[in-house]
This record gives sequence, structure tokens and C-alpha cells, in this order.
Amino acid sequence: MRQFHLLITALVLILLFPTQLIAQNNSGGQQNTSTQADILYKQANTYLDKCDLQPAIEILERLVKENPNNFAYVHDLAVVLEEADEKEKALPYFQQAVKLAPNNSVCHYSLGRVYQLQGKFDEAIGEYKKALEIDSNNVQAHNNLGVAYSQLGKYPESINEFEAALKIASDYPLAQHNLGYAQAHTSLGISYFRQGQYDKAITEYQQALKIDPQYADAYYNMGLLYQKLNKIEETIKCYQMTVQLDPHHAKAFNNLGVAYHQSGQDNMAASQYRKALSLKPNFKEAQDNLNALLAK
Repeated sequence: MRQFHLLITALVLILLFPTQLIAQNNSGGQQNTSTQADILYKQANTYLDKCDLQPAIEILERLVKENPNNFAYVHDLAVVLEEADEKEKALPYFQQAVKLAPNNSVCHYSLGRVYQLQGKFDEAIGEYKKALEIDSNNVQAHNNLGVAYSQLGKYPESINEFEAALKIASDYPLAQHNLGYAQAHTSLGISYFRQGQYDKAITEYQQALKIDPQYADAYYNMGLLYQKLNKIEETIKCYQMTVQLDPHHAKAFNNLGVAYHQSGQDNMAASQYRKALSLKPNFKEAQDNLNALLAK
């Protein structure tokens, strides 16, 4: 019997990118006591209160140019540039802010957030870890670290970070959503399946279905597991649920055909192979399975 491929659903989790509050004090660098600078800084905040970003950016750029070691100006400019969707311009200012205040958890968190937006997950993870070394109660860093791990397929580590966030703030909505997300548990189940930890995989698939009873991919991957264990009756039920919930799932139809063939129901098997081919005419595995069945 041919082997068939696992369908791994892309993990979609909520990554927190909040706009940080404009810093009102210095956490590093030298304080600028210039009356003119203070006035300009207040003007920048006034523009921000009105969500008028461009004049705020221009003022902060001037302040940073004149006061490159003032942490508040540098960090705030980075935050506002990010809010204005100018992440490439924001990055060097976040990096500069970290140099000015290396023991500031929020700085490392902010830098990690920008790295994550750029798809630089290893760098993002490094910054989130630094943020948590400084402040282990940084809930946002735990949440985003969990998302970064998930984006690298490190689902157990991802779940651990969401749980850590909820230990600090049990009602934290993003971590609740991420931890409870059906795709997250399904993906973790796939990870356990690949490691041969079948009991843990089943538990994760079941958890996914408690969250979303209509989640077809949880049924599909549970079917793969039962098929691996040669539990044909359970396999058939899982694939039947998959195609009921997702009638365009060609792989599930093919695998259901395999399960029917394993149970001696060749007519039903042929029907499923044909349904798979109607959805995906170039589906070689389904065509080979059907040809082998008809050649008997």
C-alpha cells in the first residue's frame, strides 16, 4: 500500500504589535534639559494624540539628530515609524535604543517585534529572550515568543510560552486565543505524531476538536494516525468527517479509499478515488490506487 502525505495546515496565530506609549522619561542616555527640546517633544506628543504621524516623525527626527543619546527620543521615533508602517526605517532606531538602554525589557521586545515582522524569527526569538531575562513578567514578550516558535514549527515551545503568559495574566486575550487555537493543537499533534508519541498526538487532536468541532484538518490528521495504527474503523470515521466538513479535500477522499480497500470494501474505495480525481485530476496517487484496484 502506498504511503500518503500529511497535510500540515499553516499555523495562523495572533502576533501582538501594539504601539508602545510614548516614553515620558529616560531609561538610558543623557537627559536633554533644553527648553526648546522639551517644547518640541510636547508638540510631537500632541500630534500623536491626534494620530497625525508625519509631523510627529519630523519633530522626533530633528530631536534625535540633535540628541542622539536621548533614549526617549530615539525609542519614540522608532515606535512612531513602525506605526506609520515604515518598519525598515524604524529598525536602526530600535537597535540604537537597545544600545542606549540594554537593560530595558521593552526595548528588546520592540526590536524583536520588528525582526519578527521581517521574517527574521531567530533574531526575534533572541530579543524576546533578552526581554524576558530582564523582566520575566513581560506578557507580550511571552506571547510573541510563542508565535515566533510556532512560525518555526516549534509547537511544544510555542505552547509553553502561551501558557507562561497566562500564568502571569490569566485573562490575557491573545495568549488565550493562541493557546486555544485549533490549528495550534493540531500542529502540535502533528509534531507528536512525527515523533511517534501517538497518545499525545491524539490528545492534541481531541483538544482541537473541543475548541472547533468543525475543524476538518484535526479529523484528517487523526485519520492518518489511526491508519498508521491500523485502526481501520476509526480511520474511516475520521476521513468521513473530514470530507463531510471539507468536501474539496482530495487527499482525504484518497485516504478514505485506501481505508475502505483495507477493510475489503473495494467498490467504496473506487468511489472515493474517483471523487479525489474529480477534485484533482492530476492526483497521481489516487489514479495509481484506482488503476491497481481495477486491475485486480
